[in-house]
Amino acid sequence: MHYVAGNLPKKLPNDNLPFIDDWVEHAGDNGTLTEDIIDIAPVGKHKRTAADAPLLAWIPERQSFLDEMMHLNGYESEGITCLCGGVLPEFCMCIIRCIELRCGTGHFFQRIMLKKLGVQIQLGHNPGERCYNPRPSAGDNFVVIGLNGVHEVALDFCGCASAQNESKVSAYEFYHLLARCTDNSGLIGIKDQYSAFMRMVHQWCNLKQLGCGGRGHDPAGVNATAKGELGAGATVYQMEIHIRKAVSSDTADPSLNAGWAYFMQDHRYKSYIADRATKKQEQSTCVSHNAVNMADIKSSRGLAATGVGTIDCARHNMKLPNGVGDLQKGEQYINMDYIVCSALFIFTMSMMPEWLCPPPHVDKCCTNFSFNWSRYVGQTDGEAPEWGWSNINQVASSTKEMGPGTHWDTLDDHFGDWNWKKITVLGQTLHKKIVEAIKWAKEHSETLAELETTIHLTLITQWKAEIESWEEDNSSPNPFESWFNSVTQAAVQLQLIELETQELQAGINVSLHTDISPSRLITSGMDLEDQQAHLRSSLADISLHDTDKQKAMIQTQITSLQQRLDAWAHIQELYMPIVCQLRHQLSKASRKSQELKLEDFNLWLPLHLPANTPVDQKLAGHEWELRYA
Repeated sequence: MHYVAGNLPKKLPNDNLPFIDDWVEHAGDNGTLTEDIIDIAPVGKHKRTAADAPLLAWIPERQSFLDEMMHLNGYESEGITCLCGGVLPEFCMCIIRCIELRCGTGHFFQRIMLKKLGVQIQLGHNPGERCYNPRPSAGDNFVVIGLNGVHEVALDFCGCASAQNESKVSAYEFYHLLARCTDNSGLIGIKDQYSAFMRMVHQWCNLKQLGCGGRGHDPAGVNATAKGELGAGATVYQMEIHIRKAVSSDTADPSLNAGWAYFMQDHRYKSYIADRATKKQEQSTCVSHNAVNMADIKSSRGLAATGVGTIDCARHNMKLPNGVGDLQKGEQYINMDYIVCSALFIFTMSMMPEWLCPPPHVDKCCTNFSFNWSRYVGQTDGEAPEWGWSNINQVASSTKEMGPGTHWDTLDDHFGDWNWKKITVLGQTLHKKIVEAIKWAKEHSETLAELETTIHLTLITQWKAEIESWEEDNSSPNPFESWFNSVTQAAVQLQLIELETQELQAGINVSLHTDISPSRLITSGMDLEDQQAHLRSSLADISLHDTDKQKAMIQTQITSLQQRLDAWAHIQELYMPIVCQLRHQLSKASRKSQELKLEDFNLWLPLHLPANTPVDQKLAGHEWELRYA
């Protein structure tokens, strides 16, 4: 439930649990725990406690949890024997196995907890030892979520001087499976502990990340973790829709990684964006990309993030540490500029990358920034960052409902898993690519050597010098830019039409038909050639069991082509009278053999006439220019 800050709800929840204003923003990232809790809106006379912000209360104790996890993962133990015969510090399952009993009443068995029988579980001491200053758990309602159900236990913490330091189904489905294992009849009310369960999952994932990142054995402790140190990692940025609704706050749901993995430290990022919020998005001059050009008008009502921007290695397809950030309003350059610099700052601590741009969409940019012309890049396609979204998009429906900290840390966990899987198969991947590279390097070297034998050595030397000069200084003339403009068929058609228009304005009219000019005649003839080829292909695909619809489509295609051929051939005779004689001769020959098929009808365009046949050279010139384009 969510309540407006400072307003008391009309009806309190039945369990009288404290509630907080999830929409309250964090007052300061450097504040103390007490200050963070004070930021929460007061409700009635309820006294604010650390339980109102459990994750913030847990962060100072994180080191103890990590130390204990490292201890339990060790190979050696103290050799302390449990009452059940197990050896500590292994988890003693006898406690959980004995928690639920079935007691007879004389008529039937009734489910009863050991807590009801007066059993107390004591922490801080070895089994069998007595604590002289036990401290019961708050509210005496401690719950154990185990592999065989959800159990209420009577738990005491140790307060004496000798106390020891202790501490793919969805998670929703898993929790409710445990609840049904506890009681599948629905007769016993089980208190909802799903929120507490998700907090434990959040904390556990953070501890595992710290352990895998080697932070459990650092004498300096967890707080000495450097930015991006928990991230495993030619740079390319990618943006994807991973929206997050405006729920919870940094106070109620803080990030436990705090910039240690893939997401950046959020408060600096937000401050940078806020200081430049009034700047309008720069329009792209290379490509009409709506996500970029229309970022300022994109609706983000009710959303804390409209997507996620990431910095990826374009060659190895890995997310870079401190290279992920939320997008507040479309794919703005201002967001990606900050994320790129954040990732490069971490990345350059070990090596200096060469910044590359993916292949753009206009010719000028392609020749200047294409991977094909960039030094040390080779055949990197630059599409690898797109592949990772197929893996991470599966969690989008879950993360969009999360609070900020859980959202970031969950994606951090998945990005880390993605990178780790890439690392584990890196040997196989590199071996496969090396085998392919050796094969193609040999073939390309032989092809290049054969080509160089046909080119004068002076030209080759000059070409290499121009390339090396451009690679050292991109302001030098680009040797990859074409000196000739490509000619398209549409451009040639436009030139011919403009030429005929100029002749008509000058009083020269060479058209023999009011609607069809000489250039239009040749263009229409070439279009009819394409339609004949298309009909030939359609007839070749006919099977013995075509449907009536397929037969009707073929017949319509034949009828339409027949009408166009008849009309075009009639006009052609005006410009090329010789074709009448050629068609008459062909008609006689076809009667003696078989009927001429429509798709084989000879158009007799100028360049296809028999040798020594008189033809208008202007028409032949038009056809040559159109075919050359």
